[in-house]
Amino acid sequence: MKKISALIIGIFILTLTAACVLTVSLLISEKDRLQAEGSEVIAFFKDSYSGLVGDDAIYDYGVDPSVYCAAVGLNENQIIFYQTLCGHICDHDNNLILLFLPDLTEKEMDQVIDSVYADHPEFFWWNGSYSYSCYPFFDRMIMMMRIDFIEDEKEINEKQVILDTKIEEILSDIDPAATPYEKLTAIHDYIGTHTTYDWDHYDEMDSEEWSDSDTAYGCIVNGLALCNGYAQGFELLAQKAGIPCCYICGNMSDGESKELHAWNYVLLDDDYYYVDCTSDDLFDEVYPDFAPCHTFYCFSDDELAENYEICDYEAAVPECGGTKYDYFLYHGLYVEKYDEAVLESIAAAYADRNYLEIKFGSTDERKEAVDNFFSWYDFGLKYLYKDAFDVLLVLNE
Repeated sequence: MKKISALIIGIFILTLTAACVLTVSLLISEKDRLQAEGSEVIAFFKDSYSGLVGDDAIYDYGVDPSVYCAAVGLNENQIIFYQTLCGHICDHDNNLILLFLPDLTEKEMDQVIDSVYADHPEFFWWNGSYSYSCYPFFDRMIMMMRIDFIEDEKEINEKQVILDTKIEEILSDIDPAATPYEKLTAIHDYIGTHTTYDWDHYDEMDSEEWSDSDTAYGCIVNGLALCNGYAQGFELLAQKAGIPCCYICGNMSDGESKELHAWNYVLLDDDYYYVDCTSDDLFDEVYPDFAPCHTFYCFSDDELAENYEICDYEAAVPECGGTKYDYFLYHGLYVEKYDEAVLESIAAAYADRNYLEIKFGSTDERKEAVDNFFSWYDFGLKYLYKDAFDVLLVLNE
């Protein structure tokens, strides 16, 4: 009986060992197959690709967190891809690119691509469009990627000269000794008085046609932009002034419906703030005296939740909880509770301005100010414009 049991146990061990050997063999075969497939890809494209071969050719585009905010959240392997992608776009290289990349997941790759788009408005010839496929190759991946540009190289070079000249002209009018906040305000106000919303292109957006109005070039050079162009124009000028700034994509709601929108976040001192140049400029054609407006300038997460939602795109967005540079707090234009004496002091201080902006602690406080102060106060009142965030705009004639 013991001999039979020993025989059975022996057979079981041999079977288990054979199964393990077979499994390992299959895994090795699968790995060999994938490596062979990767080698075939290299051999097929070796005479026709442009891109990296090994680590020595990695572009050093300069991922500087002091300016490029979206890159901050990337890991070391992602930074390699980030720099490489920046290098190819900068070189206007939209040929088939063959990249040897560290092992990245699809989500990590998408995060890099979205981060490059969010960080680099200077690439006005790229709208974020791309396609790629990947093959495992030892401890790396072979990535075949094509970047889609909206301009050819001749047009890019011609526009680049014009854009650089215009940026230098705009920034030269800003006092070099100004604080970062003062420089940022000057940039915001410049866009608010020199850029018009491109309603004609807005009506054609369903066609998915890309134009200058979607880019920093359209905002800065043509003075005509959609929200994407406003956001990228503001970002590019801020970065050129040395102020960390990034692009955000999401939706904006008016309480009844929502639509795609783009805006920015900026870093001042150690805190982040949101800026929406488009929304501060949207009614300038109807109310030209209210340009530039600052309702959507340096606001926080609490206010963002009232009208905005950030899309499920992969570029990281930090918490924006700064209050020091909230426009209304910084300039003494915030009224928590209705106070006639405070309002009279503010009105007197801004009597030489063509309009007055005041932010209230609640809608009730704002309504009380309209009913009990601005309805009778001799402020040369022409009309009121009630905006988001309980901001009251008063035209002074």
